[in-house]
Amino acid sequence: LPDECNWRVGLCTTGTRVRMYDFAGFIKNKIPGEHTVIYYTPSWDYEQVFAAQGFKSQRFEVLLKDGFQPDTGKLRNYLKEFCSSSNKNQHIVLALNPHHNPTGVSWHESHVRELIELCLEFKTSLLIDDAYYGVVDPGLTRVSALELFYELTKGISAKEQPLWLQVRSLGKQFHCNGWGVGAS
Repeated sequence: LPDECNWRVGLCTTGTRVRMYDFAGFIKNKIPGEHTVIYYTPSWDYEQVFAAQGFKSQRFEVLLKDGFQPDTGKLRNYLKEFCSSSNKNQHIVLALNPHHNPTGVSWHESHVRELIELCLEFKTSLLIDDAYYGVVDPGLTRVSALELFYELTKGISAKEQPLWLQVRSLGKQFHCNGWGVGAS
């Protein structure tokens, strides 16, 4: 990623779950009101991690008939309704798992791009869970949600960008179980 950005990168030995929990607490302390995490299911345990910080959950399914790709239209409709209703004192975190656990499917770049665009349009925070980044079937190209995020936020001041966290797992990628990387 480009050097001109003010990246903060951390290495931890406690795994990505703790970083997600800390991120939820950071958001809760920084943005007053009610908080909801949105994620696609089947999935990893986002609900419990965020519930421990007082977040509500909203799930959307990825279905076999759609190749386990996210239906961004349903999410757009939900966000439109959510943001136009009496939810003015609420904040959303959108959790993306573009190298999807447990299906093993890598989401198409167009879907990941649209999900990040929705995050920007509706001013949600963003969690990029890249625990399985680079673990793709032979012949497929890995999608970097972080590179797409950078591309889509280029020219937006750091102050105007959403709060975000990307986590990667050294255990899955380099056989160093229990280690994780976080960047914001």
